[in-house]
Amino acid sequence: MLPLEPYYLAKYAHIIGVFLFLLAHGSATSIAFRLRNETNRDRIGALLDLSAASYRAFYVAFMLLLGSAIALGVIASFWQTTWFWVALVSFFVMAGVMTPLATMRYARLRVGLGLKLPPGGKPRPGMKTSLTDEEIRAIIASVNPWLLSAVGFGGVAVLAFLMMFKPF
Repeated sequence: MLPLEPYYLAKYAHIIGVFLFLLAHGSATSIAFRLRNETNRDRIGALLDLSAASYRAFYVAFMLLLGSAIALGVIASFWQTTWFWVALVSFFVMAGVMTPLATMRYARLRVGLGLKLPPGGKPRPGMKTSLTDEEIRAIIASVNPWLLSAVGFGGVAVLAFLMMFKPF
């Protein structure tokens, strides 16, 4: 008989959320590396559109992760432990670091190339609607895919450590 207790269902949902989250970000990371060598505006636009296509999966995964984490916190009383709060804060810090490192910069590029922003995205004041080739190269060069990968991998490693070993 399958263990259908709420704890196991929430844990399963959390693991599925992790896989979906990593899958959605894997394509975006590959695209960040590829953009570094691309000079054709149409291809840059196509790569950015491909990256934006993973946003819905990212948002679903984000909500699944957060919802299942809260459920696990309540069901297993993890909310009473320090490791749980450190993991939750680390998750939001990682998202907060990644956003200015890539998301905001690529949004400037999308607007400057006349592309739609991903769902929920809004142009910020001062975003140019037309970019020169030099401005495009400067924005792409300002995104370091190695740093993004290090932050993402490091964050996931910290979260996995906290969840597996519950050190405090």
